[in-house]
Amino acid sequence: MSAEILEFETPRQGPLQQLKNALSRDYFHGRNVGMKRTNALAMERAVMSHAPDYVVVMNGGEVTNATRSYCTRNGIRMAMWAYDSCSRFKWIADAARYYDVIYSYELNDLEILSQSSTAHLLPLAYDPARYFPIDNGTVEDVDVSFVGTIKSHYSRRTELLRQLSTGLKGARLETWSNATPFYSPFRYQDVLIRIAGGNTKVIRGNATHQQINELYNRTRICLNIHGSTEQKALNPRSFEILGSGGFLLTDIPFMALKDFEDGRDYVVYSGPDDLLQKARKYLHDEEARKRIKESGHRIARESHTYAARAAEILKGLRQES
Repeated sequence: MSAEILEFETPRQGPLQQLKNALSRDYFHGRNVGMKRTNALAMERAVMSHAPDYVVVMNGGEVTNATRSYCTRNGIRMAMWAYDSCSRFKWIADAARYYDVIYSYELNDLEILSQSSTAHLLPLAYDPARYFPIDNGTVEDVDVSFVGTIKSHYSRRTELLRQLSTGLKGARLETWSNATPFYSPFRYQDVLIRIAGGNTKVIRGNATHQQINELYNRTRICLNIHGSTEQKALNPRSFEILGSGGFLLTDIPFMALKDFEDGRDYVVYSGPDDLLQKARKYLHDEEARKRIKESGHRIARESHTYAARAAEILKGLRQES
């Protein structure tokens, strides 16, 4: 069996074009509709040219009538793996009707998605070619790091980072966030984090996987803060930190993954006070930190790669054919 991966990306735009887009009331709706249509037509061409046994789409949006008809006539089963929540994007539930099988990373979405198709829980994973331990004597020169979007709709992240910076006097904190023009009003959040304890470095830019992996390898505690729409879902950061061999301190427990155990393979915090308490504890307990991160990495490497998830999807498609 062979597979072909098609990847569609939104083209990058300069600061001037971003400003023009922000001033256009119709831009975001038009871009979303246009991008979905472009991707739907690209998928149609790919399906008809390759005649695959199965079609698996990550976060599938629109599907053309021609694609559905072709797949039905030729017995091609279509599956979607949703890595966004129905509570964040309503079109996730709408898209479910296009597919024979739905896999969702959010446990709470299964009831909604199962109304349109067969739905299964499938957590996200990581790519071991991009996230892995670096065995070259890398020095842990960062105490706590966080990589993720910091904007107004992620206000909880700003507050947690601010409180952590204030509470960990003398510690070295590093935050990598999305690229934002210097004139953006979102920059005030960086100032709130920086001045809280005077010990936090905030880097704005589109970090590569290599840079993120290197940061995780340099960090004693890798912090994970999920978005507000993720209720039981585990974001990619959950697995990328473990894949890199980092110590994961996160806010959502691995409830659906029984091979992981809190306190043995990763650590869960329940709020600002608990976060600060556990950060202090594990910064000073090198032996426990090393034991936990090595155990978490071993389990992630053995069972939670994207290759393992792909095998699970294919097994399910074959069984349900």
